[in-house]
Amino acid sequence: DTFNTNNNYVRLSALMEVDEFPFDIIVNPKTAFGKKVIQLEQAVSAAVSFFHSATLIVPRRRFVPVKTCRDLLLARSDVFVFSQGTPKLTEASVPIIRLGHHYKTISDFERRFSSGPPSMQGLVQLTVVGDVSFGSDVHVKGFVVLVADNDHPMHIPDGMVLENKVCHATLDDLQDF
Repeated sequence: DTFNTNNNYVRLSALMEVDEFPFDIIVNPKTAFGKKVIQLEQAVSAAVSFFHSATLIVPRRRFVPVKTCRDLLLARSDVFVFSQGTPKLTEASVPIIRLGHHYKTISDFERRFSSGPPSMQGLVQLTVVGDVSFGSDVHVKGFVVLVADNDHPMHIPDGMVLENKVCHATLDDLQDF
């Protein structure tokens, strides 16, 4: 089983100011890894409005949401390292990642990054359109655009370094975006 626990910190004296907390459990049916699952949630952050002078401060260096395959690619990349469960940026900023419709599901993502994500040290922006798969030890730096024709999947070979490159079979697939 996989569990994700988001942490909320509350000053104890602030708890004394609130009479009750309306924390309903939210049942959220989803599909994860090809299986139907039920995600149970509590909207704890919504209760912030019950506290006087409450603020939410979550710096980007501590917050790595994974809601899409684009987010998963970033979280698995070398842009972040995890120390005691806390993500830390290894770069000055988070690169911009744009993945086309071939990367909508986890299985699509896993198939195209079967050897792991490319190194993104020094990456500013990566755009991938069409059926592009990555070998092991691939490095992307600067601005990289990869476009594969529907009839010609593209494979980035092991050890390839792509820096400020545009690689394409045809530009017809740009309608993905």
